[in-house]
Amino acid sequence: MKTCKHQTCGKEMQVWLPLDNNLPSDISMHSWCVNCGKIKIKSDDRAFNIGYWMNILAIIAKNYSLRDVQKRLISKTLEKNECFIDLYNVDKNIQKEIFKKIVTRFCIISEKSIDSLIYWTELTILEMWMGW
Repeated sequence: MKTCKHQTCGKEMQVWLPLDNNLPSDISMHSWCVNCGKIKIKSDDRAFNIGYWMNILAIIAKNYSLRDVQKRLISKTLEKNECFIDLYNVDKNIQKEIFKKIVTRFCIISEKSIDSLIYWTELTILEMWMGW
């Protein structure tokens, strides 16, 4: 897989685009890559690298007793998916939906269960970070 070494356009070349909140009246200036043309997503919900999702997979594997072959198939599929490698134009919600589809392809786990595990993992990380 060939990845782009993103080079963000200058401020004078930014384009007006809607924000991710689905309100057509909310528009903002967006940067884009001059090499590949991808738009840089403006979101508070920033994308995470593949290590974050592998940690979520480890928690799922522990709670649902996944076999090694299932973990390997899921991890290889995640590694091949560009949105977990190139974080320039994705946000966490996009990653989460793709992650759920990949996991449910190889395991009999509901998307709702995966959502709850992701939520509790994020809460645990936040508690550790805040020192609660």
